[in-house]
Amino acid sequence: MKIRTKLLISICFVPVLFAVLILVGLVQLNSLRQANSAVQSSFEAMTVVEELHIHFKDASIHLRNIVLTDDPSVREGERGMLLFEREEMRERLALLGTLSQDEELGPLVGRLTESYREFADYVDAALGYAFAGDREAAVAAIEGRSRAFHDEFFITIQAIHDVFRKNTIEAMNAAQRQFWRSLLSGYFGVLAVVLLALGYNSGMIWRIVERVNRLSTVMANVARGDSDLNTRLEVKGTDEIDAAAGSFNLMVQSLQEQAEREKNDNWVKTQIASLTTELTGSKSPEELSRTFLSKAAPLLEACHAVFYVKDEEESGPEPVLRLKASYAFKERKHLQNEFRLGEGLVGQAALERSPIILTNVPPDYVTVRSGLGETAPLILYVYPVLFQDDVKAVVEFAAFRPLEEHRLAFLEEMTASLGIILDNEMGRIRLARLLEESQQLTEELTAQSEELKTQQEELKAINEELDMQARALRQSEERLQQ
Repeated sequence: MKIRTKLLISICFVPVLFAVLILVGLVQLNSLRQANSAVQSSFEAMTVVEELHIHFKDASIHLRNIVLTDDPSVREGERGMLLFEREEMRERLALLGTLSQDEELGPLVGRLTESYREFADYVDAALGYAFAGDREAAVAAIEGRSRAFHDEFFITIQAIHDVFRKNTIEAMNAAQRQFWRSLLSGYFGVLAVVLLALGYNSGMIWRIVERVNRLSTVMANVARGDSDLNTRLEVKGTDEIDAAAGSFNLMVQSLQEQAEREKNDNWVKTQIASLTTELTGSKSPEELSRTFLSKAAPLLEACHAVFYVKDEEESGPEPVLRLKASYAFKERKHLQNEFRLGEGLVGQAALERSPIILTNVPPDYVTVRSGLGETAPLILYVYPVLFQDDVKAVVEFAAFRPLEEHRLAFLEEMTASLGIILDNEMGRIRLARLLEESQQLTEELTAQSEELKTQQEELKAINEELDMQARALRQSEERLQQ
């Protein structure tokens, strides 16, 4: 089972705990709501009763003002206010009837309603006397019945107040009892859920910590170098820790592969630098070719190798690639020491300017011989050597198995560098040859100059001798003439 599932199970205790708390809260809230509803209903009813009492007193005051005033306009105003107060009392009585559904309140509300009817009849009688001009009868009616109506209203309203107060206290007590019952039930329920969750989570956490410690110890050992990259963690299940262990194994494997790649890259760079140094200073294409094959073939684990260089002095229509060196190779079926573009694998690689890799080489194509026996290679690598898209040479290697990735990378990078080296060395060789020819020509010119100088001296001596002979002859002629 995954840790996530275990945690979900443990987390499920939290919703259960919350459910218990919510249930307790709902029960308490319901109790409070019921109590609040009762209190609210009682408060509204008591408010209505108080308003009814106020309207009763205001109606009595307006009636007394009507009887006592002589001003018709004031009397009419007071009469309007009296009628308004009577209407308000009627509405409050109707509202009180809807709010008072208790059996004990029903008779009291009925008695209050009956008192209102009697009060209304009393008001109508007093108004009749007052507007008929019989003030004394109106005053007598007020004096005779006003106190009785007031006492009846007050006693009834006070009784209704007492009933509402008693109902409110009873509702609050019931809500409090229900609150404590639900609180105790919730407490024990929460305690049971908490104890169960603690037991389950403690066991799960102990197991997780133990496994995480084991995982972190191995990771720390690998990070410090106390363990090598071959270290692997055992994966027993499918939970997150096992997934982390699997990820660690993948990470170690990736680091191991990265280290191997870096090692191979360093090997390629080191070997290319070393071979480049070896090739620098070659005095002829043959020496450069032999040096390259003698160093590169063992690095590539090749059993045979040949090196063809383009003849720069060939004046024909097509360049010619001539064999300059070979490695462990003297005989081949239909041996050929030179190729033109497109001729054979060597010429085709030069023509296409791209490598040719040939697998499943025929057994009679070439044979590798040693003191213990002979066999045929299985794969050929034919790579053109280019410089500025110009073919300078072609190398061919025969091997018993495909080259590893880093060895193939070495071959590709080395052939790319070899084009530059070969062009530089060929240019240096051509320059050296031109210098040598120039020196020979200078020596020949020097010899010819010395020879001409000698001839000039001999001619000068002959001329001097001829002059002497000519003078002697003239002297002889002069003597003869005398």
